[in-house]
Amino acid sequence: MLTPPSEESSAQREALRSMCPFSFDLTGGFIYIADAAMGEDDTKRRRYLNTACIVFAAGAIEAVINERISLEVTMFGDESKRPLFEALAAMQRSVNLKDKWNLLVSVRGGRRWNSAEEPFQSYDTIITIRNELLYYKADFLDHLEPPINRIRPLLAGFGVPSGRTDETNVQWLHALLEAHDLGSWVKNKVRYDSLVSFGALPGR
Repeated sequence: MLTPPSEESSAQREALRSMCPFSFDLTGGFIYIADAAMGEDDTKRRRYLNTACIVFAAGAIEAVINERISLEVTMFGDESKRPLFEALAAMQRSVNLKDKWNLLVSVRGGRRWNSAEEPFQSYDTIITIRNELLYYKADFLDHLEPPINRIRPLLAGFGVPSGRTDETNVQWLHALLEAHDLGSWVKNKVRYDSLVSFGALPGR
């Protein structure tokens, strides 16, 4: 005999709930794509792959945080901290990534997000590039001049300006996304074990 919905126990309702750990797919995705990009000789296809790698990696960082908030509310959090996690869950769509991270670790422990230190510097850079890709402004700039200062050291690390600097039709974004080592850099900086522990160990 079916139990009327009004008589369902709390345990039954919990059993009917599920959460997709999408951070697994995003992490596995950017690792897979990064490897493909490093082995791709065609610059246009490597650009496509590196674009996807950046988008997946930034998404993985955000997904881990949001999943952890949900887990703390429903499974892991102790009763004394539950109201704080519930409040964070209720406002998470309106709180930026760094504040969300810092609020979460202030309750459950972990390293605070410090943009002056690794790996947070690199997280910031990956998210900045993702935002430039997805919210492209189409500004007129010098062809190898990125709009955000944070991106310049990464370009320099990949040897940009390069031998293609005389080609005025090569933009900074193409030069960055064509870099053979961009995928390897992302893999080293976004480490799933560091993210889920909120220890955020510095990337190699």
